[in-house]
Amino acid sequence: MGVCAVTLLTAGCQGAGPHDAQPTPTGPCNHWSTRGDPGLGAGFGYDESAHHPFDTPVPATMCGLSSEHVAITGSSPEIVVDPESLTGTGPEYQFTVAVPKGGAAGGIDVDLGFVSFSGPTIVVDDTGWSFAPWGDDA
Repeated sequence: MGVCAVTLLTAGCQGAGPHDAQPTPTGPCNHWSTRGDPGLGAGFGYDESAHHPFDTPVPATMCGLSSEHVAITGSSPEIVVDPESLTGTGPEYQFTVAVPKGGAAGGIDVDLGFVSFSGPTIVVDDTGWSFAPWGDDA
């Protein structure tokens, strides 16, 4: 069943016909992965131009993939994702990300039960943190 789901998701992202909906920066997700291997057809919504203060939860969205089991975690313990376990049928999942002062750079990891992948990278400097480009924008 997992292979079917991935096949259906990626098949829906192959080429754009005149009636195919294309991801747009004005939707809830402005960073998409529609090409490459495996071409997930997944997206994330966040502002990569924003610089966030330490310890401040920042809203983000994951779009495009539906699963009964969605776990979104930081790739290092210093990257705090809340909630880590999301429920619902998608295709949009809301969560927040925060990095404490002195926190390490890293990224967002996603586990859908049938597939796992890395999300946006977190960049840290002396005054705060930001999301780096992800997907087709990277």
